[in-house]
Amino acid sequence: MLASVRRALLGLALAAPAIACAEGAPAQRPDAGQRPDAGHGPDAGFAPARTSSRATADDQARFLAGLPGAPGSPLIGLEQGEGFQKHVAELNASWAKLSENRLNKMGAWAKAEIAPRIDPQRPLVYLFGGPDAITTDVVYPDAPIYVLAGLEQLGGVPALDRMTPAELERGLSALRTSLRSTVDLSFFITSAMSKELGRTEIRGVLPVIYLFLVRNGARIERAERIYLDPAGKVQPTPPSAPKDGAPKNGVPGWHLEFTRPSGTKHELYYFRQDLTNEALPSKPGLFPFLERLGKVNSFLKAASFILHDKRFSVTRKYLLEHSASILQDDSGIPFKFLSTPAFRLVYFGKYTPSRKVFKDHFQEDMKKAFDNAQTLELPFSTGYKHVEGSNLLLALTSTATAGSGKR
Repeated sequence: MLASVRRALLGLALAAPAIACAEGAPAQRPDAGQRPDAGHGPDAGFAPARTSSRATADDQARFLAGLPGAPGSPLIGLEQGEGFQKHVAELNASWAKLSENRLNKMGAWAKAEIAPRIDPQRPLVYLFGGPDAITTDVVYPDAPIYVLAGLEQLGGVPALDRMTPAELERGLSALRTSLRSTVDLSFFITSAMSKELGRTEIRGVLPVIYLFLVRNGARIERAERIYLDPAGKVQPTPPSAPKDGAPKNGVPGWHLEFTRPSGTKHELYYFRQDLTNEALPSKPGLFPFLERLGKVNSFLKAASFILHDKRFSVTRKYLLEHSASILQDDSGIPFKFLSTPAFRLVYFGKYTPSRKVFKDHFQEDMKKAFDNAQTLELPFSTGYKHVEGSNLLLALTSTATAGSGKR
């Protein structure tokens, strides 16, 4: 399935080599001869010439994740530094907390309750999720393709072995700080993450996605800057790209290929896209790209009740029409659009009023449905209800399952 879907998506053979460099910087030979400050746009200083000729994307990902480098990694020498040891200790503690409180429970729950009810090998679409690759990686481990989208900057990773100790320490510290909200609250605070990962050379979503994937056991095989043209076809980022890494009408993104310990191969796309109806016509490529995936599994969490707003009706329409299944908390698609004959609903957890900032989005019909349904256990907190009252709703179409499975 992966090979056929990928061929349908790309529509062309991407010739650009794998890269792990700055936002907007195309892959170049290590002898390109540019001076160290020859970047452009918001990531000036990430010159292609600073990208190590030896460190792979996986080398960089493991270092950023505080994991031992593979034999032969040119970054192993950096592991002896005091700053890196501090990074390892703090990340190990955070990851242990995240695993105990959420990931382990979430993975077991998804295996028992979600996978039997869906076709787990459909592509997974997670809009408004930013770089939260860990949630979908745990809940949908069999998806061949993951598509994430948000407003967070693409960012990138410079040549870590050519950064000064002070630069490296600042970058690793900012990466740890940016992860705190997802460890404590289960979701990213976009403004806080953007602030932290916008003030160092290790910036944007790429280092966060790297960390999540390799901490969950993956090996990064390839990472490249891409964009979607207006027809939704994937294009390599050209050397003449403007500061956001895409032509004016293109949707900038990252494309990663990774392998799990089992040997299965997967792809992940992250696109930076404003999903309001008003913004979509100027960068129209995302939904044609998504439509080529066919029926998908969709996931929504801590989505700020954006899809309750008529300004996001195009995005909501896509999800309702192209999803074989939708798993979401109450901040996703309004309940009234899901409580129709088109969907069969499975209720998990408890529906309670949202935080004060979202008090106007309380859904009486959803409250009644949860109260009257035979709700199933949700053994972890998620979304904005990180203290109590977490809920997830699984909406299933007639095409949801691959076979017989749990009902």
